[in-house]
Amino acid sequence: MELFLILNLYMTPMLMILLGYLWTKRFPAKINKLYGYRTKWSMLSQETWIFSNKLFSRLFLIFGFISIVTTFSMDKSKFTLIILVQLILLFIPFLITEVSLRAMFNDKGEKK
Repeated sequence: MELFLILNLYMTPMLMILLGYLWTKRFPAKINKLYGYRTKWSMLSQETWIFSNKLFSRLFLIFGFISIVTTFSMDKSKFTLIILVQLILLFIPFLITEVSLRAMFNDKGEKK
């Protein structure tokens, strides 16, 4: 049982690293509803789509590494705390990307 819990602790950071790496190498070039960083703001224009997917993929990769280092360094008996930290690190790239989109573009998807 303990091995199962420990493996689960590393799933989120590993998926973040994998997806971040894959998307930095090849993010979806055209706006689509299947995959990529898809939010109302990211899908406003082709320019917002490219900007948000490039930024998000880099952030997801970086925060994936931060998450895995944090998970390695924490006491594994503090399972709930580790999950909480991972969730926070999982959502920070979304927050930064959305704030950056609103700072760089207007609500029509045009650069400010």
